[in-house]
Amino acid sequence: MYKLDKNNKLNTEVDNSAVKKAVIYSIVSLVILIIVFNSFTSVKAGHVKVATIFGKVQPKVFYNGFHLVNPFEKFTTFDVRNKSLLFAGVPVPTQDQLTSEIDVRIQYRINAALTPKILENTGTAEQLVDVKLKSQVYSVLRDVAKTVPKAEDFFDSSTQNRMQDNMLIVLRDRLAKFGIEVQQVLLSNTKLPEYIIQAIKSKKVREQQVQQEKAELQRIEIASQQKVAQAKADAEAAAQTARKTEIIAQAEAAKTKTLADAEAYKIEKVENALSKAGKGYIQLQSLNTLAAMAKDPSSKFYFLDGKSSQPFPLLNLNK
Repeated sequence: MYKLDKNNKLNTEVDNSAVKKAVIYSIVSLVILIIVFNSFTSVKAGHVKVATIFGKVQPKVFYNGFHLVNPFEKFTTFDVRNKSLLFAGVPVPTQDQLTSEIDVRIQYRINAALTPKILENTGTAEQLVDVKLKSQVYSVLRDVAKTVPKAEDFFDSSTQNRMQDNMLIVLRDRLAKFGIEVQQVLLSNTKLPEYIIQAIKSKKVREQQVQQEKAELQRIEIASQQKVAQAKADAEAAAQTARKTEIIAQAEAAKTKTLADAEAYKIEKVENALSKAGKGYIQLQSLNTLAAMAKDPSSKFYFLDGKSSQPFPLLNLNK
């Protein structure tokens, strides 16, 4: 019995020792595997990682790629790509004590080189945006809006551009030290108080009416100018016609006068010739006339005194 008990006891001790060794080997293997798998890390494009060892932030920044690291390091990932954040319906007061609402869009990115400082002082990227970016945007927007005299000036493009530029300068200066690089500020979708909107609409309607009236006046003025020009053209044409008629009348009168003068001159010359030629010339012309008449069968002769030896009075010139 003693031997049997002794053998059983020895077998039990051997089994316990084997189990302990197996457990130890397993633990060591597991630790080795954990160490191996934690001895490298990879960072995808557009991101960086920051390591901490037992709560202490390490200054090194791990950029995209594969890295061998301390297996005891824990990593926080930061997205350093360009981002856009919309602040919808931000209330802003103006100098006229009216409050409007404006949509503000901020385009920004996180400075990768400052991510260790960000993690140590603020936390993750989301916490950085909540704590630093949002509060500064609200504050700067209100300060810039206070320089606007009237709420309706928000619709003026020059006012919007000035506000955007001023906000960009101030936000860049304030947020750069916290690791936020502001790239652009965009203002849009302005919402004024309702009664201001109605007043602006009424003003626009009046302006349109004035423009329509101006256009109608211009149309009437152009039509009047055209009528005046047409009247001038008609008057000038009538004057030209009158001048032409007058010139023609003067030419006809001159022609008539010339013909009359010629006829009078002819008569005068004939009379002078007759006065110089005497009665013989007249008798000669009378005979020539009678001779021409005698050749015409249709000619008729009338005798004043048939019994006279010279029945034609024009031939009886001696008496």
